[in-house]
Amino acid sequence: MRDFIDSQIAAKRAALEELERKKLTVQAELRTYEEMRAHLDGEAPHEPLSKGPNGSKPNFRPLPPIPHEMTEGWRKILVEICGLGRSFDAADIIQAGDTVGVPMKMLNVRSQLYQWDKKDIITRVRKGKYKLAPKGLALAQKNEDSESETSEPSTL
Repeated sequence: MRDFIDSQIAAKRAALEELERKKLTVQAELRTYEEMRAHLDGEAPHEPLSKGPNGSKPNFRPLPPIPHEMTEGWRKILVEICGLGRSFDAADIIQAGDTVGVPMKMLNVRSQLYQWDKKDIITRVRKGKYKLAPKGLALAQKNEDSESETSEPSTL
């Protein structure tokens, strides 16, 4: 009987340790979501919205500003994707990057797809497939026009 009780005590202690790990994870996720919400609302959080582990104030860095401009390489890729005239996926963006001389890695492409989707530059057609949204088409056209202006030979 003593062995049974000892095993139950050990099991309950292990369960408590697991719950404590889960609690810390949920608290960290909660802080992250609260900070993201504050960032979206345009607030600069001076005071944390929740307490850290053990009731302490968590240390956090302010989020860096989100750049509103695309790099020249991504603008070239956007123009190239526009030229496809069809829906596209991450592999098409990698191919477009190679075509315009801006090699890309899959991780960067997936991240950019997420950003473009958030900024309504593209629309998700189905899992892994996208198409340019009206805003994306306008950006591509604008970039295409600016490229053609700079690439035309000057007449003296």
